[in-house]
Parts: sequence; C-alpha cells; structure tokens
Amino acid sequence: MSAGIEVYGPTGALYMDGTGRYGRVIDIFQPSLGTGSKMYPDIEEASLDFAYFQGDTQVLTVWKSGQSIHWRLDDAYYAGGFSGSRLLVVVAF
Repeated sequence: MSAGIEVYGPTGALYMDGTGRYGRVIDIFQPSLGTGSKMYPDIEEASLDFAYFQGDTQVLTVWKSGQSIHWRLDDAYYAGGFSGSRLLVVVAF
C-alpha cells in the first residue's frame, strides 16, 4: 500500500498533494542595514531562493548571486509606510 499526504483548504480545494517539489526553510534572519551577504555553500545554486519582507523605514534591495544572498541599503527610497521588522527567509527547493 502506498502512502502520501493531501492538504485541502476550507472550501475543499486541494492545496498540496505531496507529488510536487516544496521548499524547505534553511534560514530566517533580520538582515543588517547597510551592505551584507550570506553564503550557502551546501545548497545548489538552482535550488537556492528567498522571500524578503520589508520592514522599518529604510529600503533594502535583496538579490541572489550564485550560492549567496546579498542586500544593500537603498538610500534613494523612503519606506515610511512599512511596519514591523524586516525579515529574510532563505529556502531551498
């Protein structure tokens, strides 16, 4: 007998059936203001990705290059409408 998982929403819609590729969170942190980067040498370049949640009143530009995630302060923008803390979530697929 085979085994698997299926996840349905409140309306009965299938959200996940266990046959696709789903990301796993490998790091969560609050990037410093200014310029910085973090390297993930154990993760293949094609599998590495991120989600960035802007917070504070200063805008960070975030991008991936190779096996690293980079960020820098973007002084050209003011983000007074943002609330909460900035948060960077790094995932691998």
